[in-house]
Amino acid sequence: MINASMLRVFCTVLLTVSMQTVFAGDAAMSSTQISRFRYPTTKGYTVDRADLLARVERALSRYAVACATRDEKAMAEVFTDFAVIAYASNAAGRFIASGAIAAEECWAAGALTGTSSNESPIWIYPTSDPNDVLIQYTVVPGAGTAQHEVQDLALVEMAGDRISQIRDYMTRVDLEP
Repeated sequence: MINASMLRVFCTVLLTVSMQTVFAGDAAMSSTQISRFRYPTTKGYTVDRADLLARVERALSRYAVACATRDEKAMAEVFTDFAVIAYASNAAGRFIASGAIAAEECWAAGALTGTSSNESPIWIYPTSDPNDVLIQYTVVPGAGTAQHEVQDLALVEMAGDRISQIRDYMTRVDLEP
């Protein structure tokens, strides 16, 4: 029988090893990108939940690097073959989807590739589904005096270490200046 403190130690070791893999595997990734991810502090995390959080963070970090370098091959390794990115439409409950790998613009590019230490963190919230998380991040549309901050929420579905779907709850119109 595993007690709570042993489980916490195991989860900490697992996350540490996962992060070492991220640093070793993606030399182009900066530590500021990694530290931007945050998680709620709850006591109910299991080893599976910690693994999910680590997989999501690795996938989003690899995606950020692929977006910054416009590397389609690296982007294809982040997503499953049939992955989609869906944005909310103006019709309630409807989404407009496109292929994730062939998308003209990177999803949440400003939030994921930002390097300023004072930028808003990207929050990852586990759900009751073992492969899904909610991502909360800040978008800054507009330019100059029209620039403003907007909080966005997206559901990210994982298939192993790859993203199978991103469902963004903000419309594309909301993201424009």
